[in-house]
Amino acid sequence: MISAVYRQEVDALIEAAERLGAERQPIAALREWLMLFVEFLDAKHGMADAMDTLMGGPEDLYSKTPDRLASPITTLVKNAVDKGALRYEIEPLDLLRALSGVASIRVSENWKRSAEQMVDLLIAGMTAKIPSRRRGVIERARRLTDERSSARTHAA
Repeated sequence: MISAVYRQEVDALIEAAERLGAERQPIAALREWLMLFVEFLDAKHGMADAMDTLMGGPEDLYSKTPDRLASPITTLVKNAVDKGALRYEIEPLDLLRALSGVASIRVSENWKRSAEQMVDLLIAGMTAKIPSRRRGVIERARRLTDERSSARTHAA
């Protein structure tokens, strides 16, 4: 029963992405969907104790969620990029990871407000225009990070 409710919550997020993508401007659709994701995280935390009672634990159920949510978040981000409303400098799943991080820390009762503020911060950062002189610095830093990551991967 608990796993069915969890799956239903994930299904609702997927359906909401399709609906919002069709009904809203790209940034509004992305923002509203990310706010729904915050609500999902809140519900997930509320179900945590019950989820732990599942035979074998909730890990199998949780492990499928990122794959299921990859398509909706990617579609919303791609739509905003294609319409010129968003710079494409972020992996779409990183948005969900950032919000999940805020939700998992929960240092106060106001974690949800912090997560909602994070949505606005992420949107603002992805819509900001980067001056051309800073763009070169950012691109060099990204290449250096990629090279270091690649070197670590090959060394392992």
